[in-house]
Amino acid sequence: MKEVRASRHATYRQVKREAAEKLYGQGVPDADIDAGLLLEYASSMDRTQLLLREEEEVPGAILSRYREAVRLRSCRIPLQQITGEADFCGIRFEVSDQVLTPRQDTEILEEEAVKRIRVLQRKACAGEACGAWKDRRPVRVLDLCTGSGCLIIAAAKLCPGIEAVGADISGPALDIARRNAENSGTDVTFLESDLFEKVEGTFDVILSNPPYIRTGDIGGLMDEVRDHEPHMALDGGPDGLSFYRRIVSLAPWYLNPGGCLLFEIGFDEGQDVTRMLREAGFGNVRIIRDLNGLDRVISSVFPGTDLGQE
Repeated sequence: MKEVRASRHATYRQVKREAAEKLYGQGVPDADIDAGLLLEYASSMDRTQLLLREEEEVPGAILSRYREAVRLRSCRIPLQQITGEADFCGIRFEVSDQVLTPRQDTEILEEEAVKRIRVLQRKACAGEACGAWKDRRPVRVLDLCTGSGCLIIAAAKLCPGIEAVGADISGPALDIARRNAENSGTDVTFLESDLFEKVEGTFDVILSNPPYIRTGDIGGLMDEVRDHEPHMALDGGPDGLSFYRRIVSLAPWYLNPGGCLLFEIGFDEGQDVTRMLREAGFGNVRIIRDLNGLDRVISSVFPGTDLGQE
């Protein structure tokens, strides 16, 4: 970005245009959008406020903050790590380089989990004399590889009354998840655990967005992901399926009868994960696609019944 001095010529419109040009020159995707979002962050104003003031002079403090933010983004640091927050299912989450940035595609997993949880809550409220819900206890939900906590916190927010547990092997990630739960006003128990290692009891829904990138493919990811996201949240082993194998093999011991297991998956992993689930005794296996028509989420029930279905 050109060194625009804080004068009557340094308007919001001008500095945003120059920032977009710089980001575009550095190969940043959606440079114009990011330039606008960074200006909102640096000025503490929303898009409408900035439009109304676009011909006004930018105060020196805001210009300095904006210039530094643009510099960081031009180095391909993810926008969310610069602003320190990301939106997921309408909830603001704190993020950093210690957690995988919540992504819109993962909202598909959240939507499917919420559907399943609400079915089980209705059964519990009705006192149906079947399965695990005859005692009207809270629906128990476990999120493995929880990271920022976005999945389990959104579930607790959207489905009040559940007993929510999130597990992750990373202590720094869990520190962020706990703050996110507190900031969102949700009651979630977080465990520092290698998958099920320290998990106790059984659950009605287990969901996970595990690492699923093949080790050999990580080097070809976008700079923002390859260089700034935690590798432990990306690396799914040589074939990308290591975490699915571990979770599927152990999940039956931690699911109540008719409980649901849901994953986010890579676009080309649906058939392999489907086979794993069926071989482990899961039924009602279903793949949900994203807006691009790619396999994104897989859901299943253990054992192969329809108790978790609407």
